[in-house]
Amino acid sequence: MSISNTNSAVNAQPFGVAEASQSTTNSVSDAGAPVLKARNPNPPTGWRDLPEDVLGRLLTGFLDQALATATAPGIRFEALKAAQQLGKVAKLENLVLHTELKYGHIDLQKLEGEIRQSLTKEWRSSVEIMADQQGKLVEDFAATRKMIASGSPLEEVAGHEGIHLNFAEVSVTANMVQFLSGLEGKTIKLDAAGIGKNRFIDEVLPALKKLPISCKVVLDASNNELTSDELGKLAEVMAMKPVIYHLDLSGNPLADGEDRQQAVGQLFRHSGPMTRLNLEGTSFDNTMAFAIQDGFSQAQCLERLDLRNNLLDEKGAIALINAVLPDPDDVSQIARLNALYSFRLGGNPYMGHEDEVRAAVEDLQNKWTQLKDAAYFKALETGENENTHSYAATDRIFEIYGPSADPQVNAFIRMYDSRAAMGRL
Repeated sequence: MSISNTNSAVNAQPFGVAEASQSTTNSVSDAGAPVLKARNPNPPTGWRDLPEDVLGRLLTGFLDQALATATAPGIRFEALKAAQQLGKVAKLENLVLHTELKYGHIDLQKLEGEIRQSLTKEWRSSVEIMADQQGKLVEDFAATRKMIASGSPLEEVAGHEGIHLNFAEVSVTANMVQFLSGLEGKTIKLDAAGIGKNRFIDEVLPALKKLPISCKVVLDASNNELTSDELGKLAEVMAMKPVIYHLDLSGNPLADGEDRQQAVGQLFRHSGPMTRLNLEGTSFDNTMAFAIQDGFSQAQCLERLDLRNNLLDEKGAIALINAVLPDPDDVSQIARLNALYSFRLGGNPYMGHEDEVRAAVEDLQNKWTQLKDAAYFKALETGENENTHSYAATDRIFEIYGPSADPQVNAFIRMYDSRAAMGRL
């Protein structure tokens, strides 16, 4: 069974709560397999009381939609999540799920993996489109920001490809929410820097929930006093709506709160299409570093990660460096080889242990080269078209920026900053 022709492999892991039902939520087991957990001991009454034949027809309908090659990957994935939730109810009631799987020969986990491949391919295509349109998007952002602030008709604003909503200048009203819900396929810059925790929860998160799944979002949520509690809420929204491509959380005390390990782990597991993540100056510490080691493999699209000026000692820094390496036996992790290439660690307090950190960096660089070759031959073994991978031939340089007293190195880093700034939306 194949639903699409894709050449990059990704983990079969759910995003989270399907909008069709808020009664269950997806998570991931230690082994990486999808797990559905009921929020309450009992499933929702309305679904539970459905007759067996009705439940079976609903489940079959969702599976048919998930299998339909003419359906967009995002819609197929939503259908699959709904089917999984129905399947959960069916399993609890000992009804039709196993019959469907037995006689329909449908492997839900395999199906989900194939849909994830389609989604990742779609996301990377969107990233390329954003890069190609950068000049136009920057112009549109400037124009639409002025239009929205001056009260121009929102239907005129919607005519632009890029839309800039600055929360320091406007509030999200009911009319604005309706406007956001109709922005299919647009690139949207949500500028929410310095607006405060309450407005972030009351306005930014609801705005994200209303956006169509086809949107591409650049979200600046820096300097809002957000703790791990708010980070967890953001991760839940990202699980439901994987639309954030660039995310800036710098300057927030993310290490504060009830459960920083769980929150930061969810952030990486549900990163979806995110290519840029800025966690500079967030009190990111060793505990958080160890918490993301498992979730890091889910960040398939992540290109730039900024962890400067945090609280990592040599153990935390080395743990993160090691977490970056894919498992050479896991094709879905090897897909990251053509993604992440900038990882910044400067300004963390591992003074006196720089040599250990640099040794870990050098070891990673050597292993990285070996893994490129291993991935290339892995593609050959699995029957994939090696020409589409460019693992062995990629000219991207994986760069870790740590502490340095070398003027040439620091000059290179300044050059990198200038180049990165030019590519920022």
